[in-house]
Amino acid sequence: MILFGRSHFSVGESTLKPKDIVDRAVALGYDAACLIDTMNISGMIAFSKAAKDAGIKPMIGIRVRIVPDPRHRKPKKGDTHEDKPNPELPRPDHQE
Repeated sequence: MILFGRSHFSVGESTLKPKDIVDRAVALGYDAACLIDTMNISGMIAFSKAAKDAGIKPMIGIRVRIVPDPRHRKPKKGDTHEDKPNPELPRPDHQE
């Protein structure tokens, strides 16, 4: 069996250290543990080392949030283009 968990590197979602997830997996008798942090892989090395030291298989994942391009805005009623640049935000190719 595999234990899946998030660590304190998933800010605001967990207070566990990567080693805590490994320790819990070992205590439950699991042969693998998976660290799946949100928008972050900073705990990967500590987690992998702790899992290998404990004799279980480390697995790494990441939860990625996908958001629309903030440089664009939704068209207003009557606009002919579906996607127009937002004039309030700088363009990536614009240099001052």
